[in-house]
Amino acid sequence: MRSAARGRSLAFFPEGTFGPDPGLLRFHTGAFAAAERAGMPVVPLVIRGTRHCLPPETFLARPGRIEVQMLEPMQPHWGRTDGAAALRDAARAAILAALGEGTRVPRS
Repeated sequence: MRSAARGRSLAFFPEGTFGPDPGLLRFHTGAFAAAERAGMPVVPLVIRGTRHCLPPETFLARPGRIEVQMLEPMQPHWGRTDGAAALRDAARAAILAALGEGTRVPRS
């Protein structure tokens, strides 16, 4: 929050984990709550190619192409009691639409 208050950009991976299966896990709300409190826009990114280049069964990266697509910035939902959750859900929906992989259920 101090960095955000100083106008610094923050980077988060809202799924909180990375796995080998295609699809997007549910997003945690913390990053979106920080953005809302600081009045900072959220710029969703779609990252493709990481499952190939950074396989979960090893710590070694393999050669390959990673693509990063920047989506439209999203402003905090001022005055809403569910502002952080609404921002989270909007960012996830935009990433899902651009990614084209669907939702993933975590393995037990």
